[in-house]
Amino acid sequence: MYFDTHVHADFLPHSAWEELAMSGVRRLLAVSFVPRATSAATVLDHFDALREVYRPLAEAQNIRLDLAYGIHPLSRPEDWQVVLDLLPERLKESEAAAIGEVGLHWGGALEEEVLFQQLRLAAALNLPVVMHTPPRDRWEIVGRELDLAEKAGCRLNRVVIDHADHSVLDLILSAGAVPGITARPGSSGAELLLRHPAALERAVLNSDYHNLLPRDHLGVPRLIQELRREGVDPLELEGVMIRNAGGIFGED
Repeated sequence: MYFDTHVHADFLPHSAWEELAMSGVRRLLAVSFVPRATSAATVLDHFDALREVYRPLAEAQNIRLDLAYGIHPLSRPEDWQVVLDLLPERLKESEAAAIGEVGLHWGGALEEEVLFQQLRLAAALNLPVVMHTPPRDRWEIVGRELDLAEKAGCRLNRVVIDHADHSVLDLILSAGAVPGITARPGSSGAELLLRHPAALERAVLNSDYHNLLPRDHLGVPRLIQELRREGVDPLELEGVMIRNAGGIFGED
């Protein structure tokens, strides 16, 4: 049984839901991302669609779809404060499991302000956070994200830094945060975990599925199979398959 902790559910083709179920995926965390959102209404409609459209699609395949709401740094509308003002209500209505996907991409004062407000909300509501990692300046950006999370009062052992790789893994682990290992085509997720036993003990896995770049919605089962072939202990596999994520986002 697998838990994919970062998927963009509205990008999944219809056939993928059955394929996920047949591959043993039993939980997904749908994170928020609306490319080029220009208005708060667009982001809020996206939240509603995740709950009202995609959660039933998952349930029809006996998959639990947990929800994470937030303003992604690449989908920040001009009236972003409207979203943040309504975010506590939307999180409560949907019994959301986390705030996300949030974070920094380019950096700067505005991105940091939007992120910090969401981190303060996560701390106040005792919700975990799913954090974005950009492809550039990763050490500096992740370090700043962790600083802001600590300043906001978040428990860093419930802050997931997604798309973790060799360049930031030690930084994430030393801070006490959670590395999110993304199983992308051609990625070295299994190698990363095999070389860093501490990461294997704490990490959560995800596919980051969307259709804007090459992605594999079955990336998590494939990564686990690769670890099995390498002889990883079954109890350690259970941790990255579902137990670690359950401890952060709630048990079944």
